[in-house]
Amino acid sequence: MASELLMPNDVIDKLTCTSCKNYLAIFPIYLMGTENAAVCGRCQVVKDDYIIRDEAFESLAQYLVFPCANANNGCKENYCPADLRLHESTCEYRQFDCPSKHYSKCEWQGSSKTLADHFEKDHPAQFIKDFKFEVNFSSSQKENMLLVYENTFFIVNKEIDSRKNFFWCSVKNILVDDESNKYNYRLILESGNRNYSHKFPEKNTTSLSDENLTKVDASLLQERLGEPETIIARIEIQKASTANVSINKPEAEDKEVNLELLRELECPNCKEYMVGDIYQCHKGHSVCDNCRSKNCIVCSEPIQDTKNYSLQKFANFFDFPCKYRKTGCKFTGKNTEIKTHEKYCKFGPYNCPLAGFVECAWKDNVAEIISHAEKVHNDMILKSDRINIDWKKDSMPNTKKCSLILFSGSLFRLIFKYENDKMYWCVQCVGPAENCKDLKYEIDFIDNSDDNLRHFLRHKVMPLAPVDESFQL
Repeated sequence: MASELLMPNDVIDKLTCTSCKNYLAIFPIYLMGTENAAVCGRCQVVKDDYIIRDEAFESLAQYLVFPCANANNGCKENYCPADLRLHESTCEYRQFDCPSKHYSKCEWQGSSKTLADHFEKDHPAQFIKDFKFEVNFSSSQKENMLLVYENTFFIVNKEIDSRKNFFWCSVKNILVDDESNKYNYRLILESGNRNYSHKFPEKNTTSLSDENLTKVDASLLQERLGEPETIIARIEIQKASTANVSINKPEAEDKEVNLELLRELECPNCKEYMVGDIYQCHKGHSVCDNCRSKNCIVCSEPIQDTKNYSLQKFANFFDFPCKYRKTGCKFTGKNTEIKTHEKYCKFGPYNCPLAGFVECAWKDNVAEIISHAEKVHNDMILKSDRINIDWKKDSMPNTKKCSLILFSGSLFRLIFKYENDKMYWCVQCVGPAENCKDLKYEIDFIDNSDDNLRHFLRHKVMPLAPVDESFQL
């Protein structure tokens, strides 16, 4: 690439956007044919027959050094276009309207350097200093609050509808364009005495859109928190992981996986990696277990029951990427681990967790499964920690029942089976198998008769499994 070029001010000052009056340094640059004007990449344009991309200008301008758009506010930095967009998005001289403007009609405008001072002086009640604020359902309320973490500013949008009995919360990082400056947030609601708490799923802070919104049903929340007099909301902020920041990175960057050798372990039929059992056709071509029932695509011969043990042993040395890597999964593991992971990978399709107990053909990714359960199967979600079973030893028929448990932002499946005078219980995590590695559940059997007998059990939470296999562990 050619060296960066410093142009005289009288020349560079002519290269400005017709719309925002800033320098034509953020690509793409469009020419407005009917108006003889140029618009930079900071501004929105309606593409039509009169809009032309000025690629020739971009080819030359990429070597020029432009002042920051915040130069009039005190910034002295100069960058070429490739670096200028990132700088301007995080520039300390960038001007903001007061985040509370929509609700307080505050007309303040200033840089991020003075934003915290402004809130402390003019909006102290909306300045979150200890990551906590109170949630009061007695009256409706809308406001934007300011939270500062690691010198980064976050807008916490709070909305309470006392009539509908709902609470909404979202968190927006106002300096977000830098990959290294992306954060996630998690909302935790606690009773005033902190005896009870409820943790919601992690969301990102890139925008205040619905997908990053945490919605809370007040009546359900009150029940889960033990009907407290006061509710405290706590915000946890943490750096977004690489997997959350970008799900389109090349496979070679996921982990050190020898792709050249792994290509030799691709099934010729389905083009997925041969993990687990590997079979051969009559002419020696190897295929994966899933393609065993098909004819070999290479020679059209039927697949035999002969396993390729040598290749299986060879495959044990490799870390395989998940087959859902193209939709965002970054998991890699040995062939024994990868099959378990892929079965319930969060980037793969999930059936309704109640399939097999009720007629439901729903199928989608795991991120939508809680929403589906609450909308369609809310009557099968446990609202308390107690289940009543009318048990009579001599007349109890064989039975199998299923309920769902929502706990700490995750969904679990509780299966009860009575068969041949034996009771079976199983709690499974609805999600990736690795999520339940350190989880346990407890069951306290209480006799409601006058004998008042009790029996206590503790067991590990198990990965999701087909209903018929749930008690074969």
